[in-house]
Amino acid sequence: MYSIDIQSPEFMKYLERGEREAFQQLFETYHKALCFFAARIVRDHSEAEDIVQDVFLSFWKMDRGGFPNVKTIKTFLYNSVQHRCLNYLRDLEIRDRNYKNLNKEELDEDYFLCQQIRADVVAELLMRLMSYRIDARKSLSVHTWMAKRNGRLPKS
Repeated sequence: MYSIDIQSPEFMKYLERGEREAFQQLFETYHKALCFFAARIVRDHSEAEDIVQDVFLSFWKMDRGGFPNVKTIKTFLYNSVQHRCLNYLRDLEIRDRNYKNLNKEELDEDYFLCQQIRADVVAELLMRLMSYRIDARKSLSVHTWMAKRNGRLPKS
């Protein structure tokens, strides 16, 4: 791995071309500080690490040509980490609120199993209903058709 001044214009060219060594150097320069920054916001070191990793991954995948210097990259990284931390906290708050709104019954494993079975049954009924063909010439409603099928109405 080569060592080049991260503030130099050559470094920006290497980074823009997507050279792994330049990205690695950028990562090593800012990773710990960004993790500390994120951990101060989310108060969870593991989650902070994940957030920072996601930001670096997003940066790696994006077009890096719009960054004129390392200072703009640093600003972008810090802003991205801050926004992801705030999104994480918002999502966590929503999750907690939804969890608190659940009844004790809904937290039971059997309840979730029943809900899954109910969803499967409804899906199966809809699939079967869609598979039946209703004679368009007679323009029967679904209810009339079902009544005829069950023998409640005389067949025409």
